[in-house]
Amino acid sequence: MSRSRTRGVAGVLAGVVATTLAAGTGAAMAGGTSQSGQRGSMMAIQLLSFNDFHGNLEPPAGSSGRLVVDHKLDPTTKAPVNVNADAGGVEYLATHLRDARKGHPNSVTVAAGDIVGA
Repeated sequence: MSRSRTRGVAGVLAGVVATTLAAGTGAAMAGGTSQSGQRGSMMAIQLLSFNDFHGNLEPPAGSSGRLVVDHKLDPTTKAPVNVNADAGGVEYLATHLRDARKGHPNSVTVAAGDIVGA
């Protein structure tokens, strides 16, 4: 199969998958009845999507790689202080995607673009 033919087939397959997922999402969210054909059982699906990952396997350095997760009082000054946690990178993303899939056996994860490079 030629290189251009391979790209064409891959593009068609990607379009079919995207259309199927979009159609399934609309049916699951609408929850209405259809006048066309037999009514079958409905299936709830969950779509998880992310984009602009840019190949950031490691969390970013500095303050942009940290989240405020709590607040406490400084024992000496009694001033409020942020409690931070590292965020970002592939481990952070994988953990949150795994947690989002719990209890949702029909989950699909899609990457919307800019996954490898900037």
